Amino acid sequence: MSDPLVSVIVPLYNYGQYIGECIQSIINQDYDNWELFVINDASTDTSLKIATKMAKTDSRITVISLEENSGYSKAKNEGIIRSSGELITCLDADDMFTKDSLSCRVNVFQSDPGVDFVHGVAMDIKATCPLEKCYGINPKDAVRTRARIHAQGVMLRRWIHIKHGLYDENLRSRSDKEMWKRILDNENSKIPRPHDVKIDKDVAYYRKHAASMMKYRQANEKYNRKVTEELNNAIEMRRKEITPENTRMLPR
Repeated sequence: MSDPLVSVIVPLYNYGQYIGECIQSIINQDYDNWELFVINDASTDTSLKIATKMAKTDSRITVISLEENSGYSKAKNEGIIRSSGELITCLDADDMFTKDSLSCRVNVFQSDPGVDFVHGVAMDIKATCPLEKCYGINPKDAVRTRARIHAQGVMLRRWIHIKHGLYDENLRSRSDKEMWKRILDNENSKIPRPHDVKIDKDVAYYRKHAASMMKYRQANEKYNRKVTEELNNAIEMRRKEITPENTRMLPR
């Protein structure tokens, strides 16, 4: 595989203060063969205006607006369905990629055609971190997350969404975790398990702030219990069987 097209999907809802940095981190990549789909999930702030303005500067950027707010799972799905890359990666609108985020993961796919799923390290940064410091990997400004699959660090082959399905749109939170369980830890599935590779490489900056979904869950115990129950039910349902009836699939 030489210079495969990478589709980057960014779900966007009311992150006008961050979306510019997010998009710029993709434009700044040292890998050029990418397309970006920014899916505006009915934002009510300056998000759409900023994203649309930046899209005019680069033909690889497409901004799509949903008519009503439907959650980040549906936004991601709409972007994936419209994309055409052999490789797919998602980035939240309040986060950023490191400069070699795409190239270092693409290199893994290029070096081993048997690899289907690559995930790297995401680093925590402060919401007030100046842009120039955020982009520089400085231990004083960024701290590595725990060793786990981080949504911002994943890149996968397109066939995975064709066989294993798209994000669960009924989950307004934690659908990434359900996705990884479905793809990599579903023993009863008749679908082949992808060959995944964890690389010890910083590929994304993850921003914790008061308006993040994680912070909202942590501050609302009742809501957190509800979404956790929904997550577990979704995992158990697809552990039995993955079908077009219980899972939205990516068309071939």
